[in-house]
Amino acid sequence: GSPTSQQQSTMRSYVDAGGKLYVTDYSYEAVRQTWPGYVSFYDDRMQVLPNNSQGLGTGCRGGAEDTPGIVQDKGLGDWLTAIGNGNVTLQQSWSRIASVNPQQGYDPQGNPKTITPKVWMMSDTGSQKLPATISFEQRCGRVLFSTYHTEGSDGTNLLAQEKALLYILLEVGVCVGELPPPPVK
Repeated sequence: GSPTSQQQSTMRSYVDAGGKLYVTDYSYEAVRQTWPGYVSFYDDRMQVLPNNSQGLGTGCRGGAEDTPGIVQDKGLGDWLTAIGNGNVTLQQSWSRIASVNPQQGYDPQGNPKTITPKVWMMSDTGSQKLPATISFEQRCGRVLFSTYHTEGSDGTNLLAQEKALLYILLEVGVCVGELPPPPVK
């Protein structure tokens, strides 16, 4: 669903204060509406709701797709190869990213900075290679979005895409830059 303006404000404040936000496929509106412009979603045509609110987009697909994954980060690729998962199939993607776009944001000290989302994994749809897992910094925090999520094949073994997400979550969880001083009490 569409996040309310209060939910958007809470997510922005959380990330600005150093929080890490992980969003997947169905919930793409949380990223699209809270941080507009960073990510363009494939097939997204915003529909204005009857009360003239911003509305919901159409970027959540009518069905999930499985595609070959193309690793874009050397560390991630080396790690997946080392653990025997050099080939990754991205299963159950319910949305597609058309592109990532540089936007004006802020560094950890609050100074204006152009931020370009990092692409960790691409999806090979056969006719296109599209970003599938991205992250971007905002002040002290980070936003991570993935078109696929954890599936849990048999409850005991992690899928290659789940191992990739684990690596990315650990990388995104690292502090961004110098943390600001704690507030004076």
